[in-house]
Amino acid sequence: MMKRVFLALITLISTSAGAASPEQFDLLCRGIENVNSSGTGKSTKQFEKQFRVDLSKGVYCEEQCRSTRKLAEIAPAFLMLQKEHVAEPGRKSDISISVDRVTGKYTGTMTLESRIVSFAMWTWDGQCERKSFSGFPQFEVKF
Repeated sequence: MMKRVFLALITLISTSAGAASPEQFDLLCRGIENVNSSGTGKSTKQFEKQFRVDLSKGVYCEEQCRSTRKLAEIAPAFLMLQKEHVAEPGRKSDISISVDRVTGKYTGTMTLESRIVSFAMWTWDGQCERKSFSGFPQFEVKF
């Protein structure tokens, strides 16, 4: 009897050790991307992005996950993936990308002004769904 209890305990521990934490998950986001550029005009297309998120480490990555980035903000009702402002001679840019944790709404805006592109603006409006955490890839590196 004790042997069965011990084996059941070992099985339970080993199966739960491989399971992802509730703070680790993938997000699959789909929606509409709008572009308004002084050089190319206006365009609209559908987008699909996959993110891998680890709230306990405060990091995420997207698509092929070649590198992780720090989450800009973790709040009870939303995740701010990116929030950046760059203002330097000859270039100004702003980016804000967030996901509403209650509704799954994905919202993003990026603006760029430079000597080359007088003005460009991208907006993303979509919906995200939670998926099982697929993990962060490990890469063989040469240095």
